[in-house]
Amino acid sequence: MVTPIAHELHMRSVTFQGKEVAVCSDAPEVVAGVENMFSAMLATAATRAVGQIKVCRNGGPYHITSNAVGLGDGSLADVLRCVRFSAIQMLIQARPDLLWLHAGAAGSGHRAMLLTGARGRGKSTLVTGLCARGWTYLSDDVVPLDPRTSRVVPFPITPAKRVFPGQEMPADWLRKPTKVEVTLTAEAIGRQPVPLHALVFPRYALDVPAELSPCPPAEAVVALL
Repeated sequence: MVTPIAHELHMRSVTFQGKEVAVCSDAPEVVAGVENMFSAMLATAATRAVGQIKVCRNGGPYHITSNAVGLGDGSLADVLRCVRFSAIQMLIQARPDLLWLHAGAAGSGHRAMLLTGARGRGKSTLVTGLCARGWTYLSDDVVPLDPRTSRVVPFPITPAKRVFPGQEMPADWLRKPTKVEVTLTAEAIGRQPVPLHALVFPRYALDVPAELSPCPPAEAVVALL
């Protein structure tokens, strides 16, 4: 009879505004993935943990506890997707005083621009493109907004954008893990809340020139809803 060897658990703490989510795993590839996804949001230790995510493998298939979404195919990419979603959900639940939007955000000077919309609209591509031109990175995919001050609160999860396929993207293609992470310098990442100055709703069409047009307030409200 062979007794399985228990592998050592390694913990990383994802932090946001004093709230932390502890992520523990015995799989080095999972720990490395967490470090990449939350490189600008890691704390040395979980002192005020609002939740814990545990990923164990021990030589077999991955097993996740305390996850907010079920595993799909059980691959490493699928596990990291679950960990990312679960950690974000726990932090959102820990800060109900903030308005959380499916959006990206970048800052210039003392002003922030928020880009919101459905998947495939180019939010991540635009945010990372702005940062490549000297803007400050605030968030990608999920943006917390303080409704009392109208300030965008930085949520600097590592940004990721889709590789342009040269054609329109069908819905089933958008659901695939086709994004690649974008590396930013520490100086490009914003750490302080920035007043919201502009709200942009990207729309994409192949071979159409780029333009910026006004959006009526009523239309903006409907789009946000």
